[in-house]
Amino acid sequence: MDELDEMQEIRGFFIEEAEELFENINTILLESEQSGELTEDDINRLFRDVHTLKGSGASVELKFFAEFTHDVENVMDKLRNKSIEYLPEMAETLIDGLDVMKEILQLECNDEIERDNFTEMTAELLIAIRAYMNGEVVASPTSTP
Repeated sequence: MDELDEMQEIRGFFIEEAEELFENINTILLESEQSGELTEDDINRLFRDVHTLKGSGASVELKFFAEFTHDVENVMDKLRNKSIEYLPEMAETLIDGLDVMKEILQLECNDEIERDNFTEMTAELLIAIRAYMNGEVVASPTSTP
C-alpha cells in the first residue's frame, strides 16, 4: 500500500468519525435553536466534538477543513471559558457553519477545493463567526435578502 492509498484509508476512518460528530453537533445546535439556550454541558460537548474534528482533520492533511473548523472551535472555546455569552442567534450561524464544514470536507477529500472557492464558501460565515468571537451581535449571513 503506497502513501496515497494509506492516507485515503485513514481519511475514510476520519470521515466515519466525522459523520457521528456532525450528527452530535447538529442535534445540540438544533435543540439550542429551539430553546434559545445552550447549557454548560452542551457547550463542553460542542467544544470537544469540534476540537476533535479540527485536530483529526489536520492530522489527515485536510488543511481547508481544519482551517475553517478552527474558527468554529474558537467560538466554542470562548463560550466554554465564558469570555463571550451565548446568544440564541448564534445557533443559526453555527448550523450554517456545520453545513459548510461538511461541504469542505467532501470537496477536500475529493480534491475539488482550491483557496478561491474555499474563501468564497466561508467569507460571509467567517465575518459572523469572528464577530461573535469578539462579543458582537450580528445578523445571520443567511438572513440577509
